[in-house]
Amino acid sequence: MLALLLLCPLLAAQQAIISGPLVKEMLYDYAVIEWNTSAPADSTVYYYEMSAGEPWNNISSEGMVKEHSIRLEGLSPGTGYAFKVESCAGGECVESAAHGLVTDYLPGTEPTALPPQPLGTPPELGEGELLMVGLAGFVFVMACLMVLFRLSEARKRG
Repeated sequence: MLALLLLCPLLAAQQAIISGPLVKEMLYDYAVIEWNTSAPADSTVYYYEMSAGEPWNNISSEGMVKEHSIRLEGLSPGTGYAFKVESCAGGECVESAAHGLVTDYLPGTEPTALPPQPLGTPPELGEGELLMVGLAGFVFVMACLMVLFRLSEARKRG
């Protein structure tokens, strides 16, 4: 019982992203990214221009907060960007998956048809994640086959 009481503060302090990240505001040259964490932590947004395939740039704020907001400035109009967020406290960090955004075009410069936007590099999956994706696909296919089998059996009966 004493061990459980001693562990409770450690368990409560575990860092997690509980909402977001979201693009809260955006124009042709900036975007505001917001997210919330379960405990106060610092804020970092990593981003890169998808068509250029640049390495990740980052902007950080060192204040320890639960409601995070970072403004990315100097973005190019009508351009796709990949971004992810990270929050750290007490040596423990939590990072989101990568997301995308496309900045607005300058007024009067909108193209008549949008050019295809590259999706960027897909996230790398470890062996365990690949196994889970493969297993989920197999279960889905088997469920579809069962439905088709039952439908054919029902048609045979009447």
